[in-house]
Amino acid sequence: MAAGPVATRFTGVHRPSVDPQRLAMALSGWDIQANRALVSSPSAATLSFICQQEASLRSTARVVLGASAVTGHSDSLQFEAYARPALEGSQLGWARQARDWSLMSPRRSTALPPEPLQAAALELRAATREITHNDGTMATPDVVASRLDVGKAALNVQSHLASSVGIAHAVRQAGQDPDLAVFSQGAKQVMQREGLVSQQSLLVANVLQSNKTIRMPGELRVLMDSQGSRTLDLSKHAHSTTARLLTSTTSPPTETSGAKKPAVTAHERLMSLSRSKSVTSGPSR
Repeated sequence: MAAGPVATRFTGVHRPSVDPQRLAMALSGWDIQANRALVSSPSAATLSFICQQEASLRSTARVVLGASAVTGHSDSLQFEAYARPALEGSQLGWARQARDWSLMSPRRSTALPPEPLQAAALELRAATREITHNDGTMATPDVVASRLDVGKAALNVQSHLASSVGIAHAVRQAGQDPDLAVFSQGAKQVMQREGLVSQQSLLVANVLQSNKTIRMPGELRVLMDSQGSRTLDLSKHAHSTTARLLTSTTSPPTETSGAKKPAVTAHERLMSLSRSKSVTSGPSR
């Protein structure tokens, strides 16, 4: 009788079940389409769509980098103390912008994001969910590590975090376009929530009641610029924190021994170089 399948536990040896290139290609495709959309007079709906996707990617980054830390590819204490809080803060910043731009999106079909951007987002969601989800719930670090090389996936995610700094900057710039049309009642909601009282004619009662689109009032542009600046700072912090996490990474477990090679410090490299020079130059005369 043939033996049945034997359950195995993750031991540091990667047995990928997910195409290792799919995540990298999906992230690259998203970066390209997001930047293209942001340089072509984007609508409030496009800004909301991009911000929402970026917020979702912070959740993916936490799962992948968390799996990298738990499975010994990076320092778990550093991840919990610095990288995770930075990613959570960045996610909140992107989510807040997504919510406000959504409120201000004109209610008509022409406000939909560009089709190539939507297609890139769909592929990215598919690529990330096959890594981060398991039967409708978030996958455990061991499950994530059994699906792909988490060391390489962590580098792909961190590369996007670098790209997202540029996306955050472009979103902030796009929000300052004086010709950007916004939904009048949504603009009023955002301004009232922030305690802004506008005396501008664009927000008089008859305009609000007719659900028209308007140009952004000056006070609202200042508010969204402040939000964009905050999200940009949080994105920079998330990028720098995860970069430090990965540059301090020790070598991943090997298939033969399962042991991790100790990281070489800068001092040890200098000492090695000094010894090498002394050997090659010979004794002084």
